[in-house]
Amino acid sequence: MFSYWDGGRGHLARVRNLAIEALKRGHEVSFITSEKYAGELGALAAAENIHIIANKPLQTSSPPYPFPLYSHAFRHAQRLRGLGFDNTQWIRETTEQEIVAIQKSKPDVIVNDYRDTIRTSAEVADVPVAGITHTTGHLNGYRLGSWVKPPEGAILPDCKESFNEVRAEYSLPKFDDELYMFSGDVNIIPSIPALDPLQHPSSDSHYVGMISQWESDPGEFKPLSNPGVHNVFSYVGEATRPPFGYEDMLQQAMGQAPELGFYVVGNPDKYTSSVVRARQQEDSVRVAPFIPGSAALANSSVLLTHGGHSTTCLALSLGKPLIGIGAYQTEAATTLRNVDKAGAGIYLPHSEGPLERVQAPDLGDNIDIFGYWRTGLNGESIRQSIFNVLEDPAYTENASRVGGELVAYGGVRRALDIIEEM
Repeated sequence: MFSYWDGGRGHLARVRNLAIEALKRGHEVSFITSEKYAGELGALAAAENIHIIANKPLQTSSPPYPFPLYSHAFRHAQRLRGLGFDNTQWIRETTEQEIVAIQKSKPDVIVNDYRDTIRTSAEVADVPVAGITHTTGHLNGYRLGSWVKPPEGAILPDCKESFNEVRAEYSLPKFDDELYMFSGDVNIIPSIPALDPLQHPSSDSHYVGMISQWESDPGEFKPLSNPGVHNVFSYVGEATRPPFGYEDMLQQAMGQAPELGFYVVGNPDKYTSSVVRARQQEDSVRVAPFIPGSAALANSSVLLTHGGHSTTCLALSLGKPLIGIGAYQTEAATTLRNVDKAGAGIYLPHSEGPLERVQAPDLGDNIDIFGYWRTGLNGESIRQSIFNVLEDPAYTENASRVGGELVAYGGVRRALDIIEEM
């Protein structure tokens, strides 16, 4: 049985790829999924083996402050509280639904990719869990925001009680760390030590490299008919994200780099400058809500990204260096810092200055959140970083080296070997 968080497609891609490999080996698969991606799993499992259960409370109120461009959470509870997971009644009802689904499918193991409630349900049903988890979601890994200590006296949000109250109803022990919910009896890390280093390596945690690639259908991708000396693939400011001004930055960079071709995932209506419109007409720039990542990266020399784990690993596996532009949250910033440290790209944070601080009464009494509500990034800094990477072959060499390590760890096949051994 597979369960996962339904935010970006990276979590879905990982469990999908593992399920495909499991089917090849003769196993039966089932899923606990939200409505969002249930239809895409119909090709892998019979209808009775697809259990649609929401993975987060459906109704949450907007916070009484603007969202930051970059959220520096010191605890995972900031996300949990913000999404409404302090709702004990919702957790209780969801746990009950999950237990029914587990009892119906009778799995030998549950493979979980960041679904928050499944660990409790699995323990009630006495089914072991294999966790697909980055080290920032791992009990033995880094805390979120690990490179900056919380300010002295800061009160950090907490979101254990709602989960522990439900656990107590099933006579399960309380947990002291909310990351326990993501961890499994065995943990599979879809990365390598250079990108996602554990603080305390343990025998129940295994690096497997990249397991998130999503194969595109043939014919979905057409190369630029008027490519540049080098092409750039951008997953920055994609259409599903709030408008933080990235379109203007990219238009500035594209306007100042006529010798480069660009594949840009985004809303074409937001790219309105006369220069970019002209470049789109001559097909040296393409802007679309969806561009197949594997094919576009194979046709490009560098990736622009906010640090999404799947896109980052995909680029490196293809030997493509990257420019990390203004990560949205600490997990992505951790990945981009490690890429920069490995010499496989450049990380451009919103600021190198002290974190800004805003009161967050929706997260609890006297609680502040930290991050940046403004950015020091601009199109010129992006353009200059692109040329720095393109003109120094060491970036591509290091990306190829790191990508080779990602592939050598075995990927989907190694991950399923571990699950079968379990």
